[in-house]
Amino acid sequence: MAAPPIECILANAESLPFKDQSVDVALTGFCMRNVANLDKAVGEIFRVLKPSGRFACLEFSMPQHKFLSKLYDFYSYKLLPAIGTYVAKDRTGVYQYLTDSIRLFPNQEAFSERIHKAGFKEVTYLNRTGGIVVIHIGKKDDATT
Repeated sequence: MAAPPIECILANAESLPFKDQSVDVALTGFCMRNVANLDKAVGEIFRVLKPSGRFACLEFSMPQHKFLSKLYDFYSYKLLPAIGTYVAKDRTGVYQYLTDSIRLFPNQEAFSERIHKAGFKEVTYLNRTGGIVVIHIGKKDDATT
């Protein structure tokens, strides 16, 4: 028996076009820091997941080592905007927005707490590249209705 096809959609994370408990897995990559209402978006993901469904979010976060943090700040605030502006010939400030959006996003512990408050169980995160990138994971309880 063939597995059903994977469907990718473009939608507003704060108002997902799915029925309650109709999705097995929700994956996001570098998008949650761009939603207007983070708690509403996480709540929507929880709403559409089936019991035992899983949520995984790949997102930028805060480095966990002082040296790496200083190096990352230099790269983020000085090099990235300058290189991006030069290479893309884009003077709109988009490369500064990238840095600012990363800094405004909750750190590893704070975002994990928000995922947990939305109703997820077994909430964990995995730091990658010293915490510059993080994979957040949450599971919807089997008994959730």
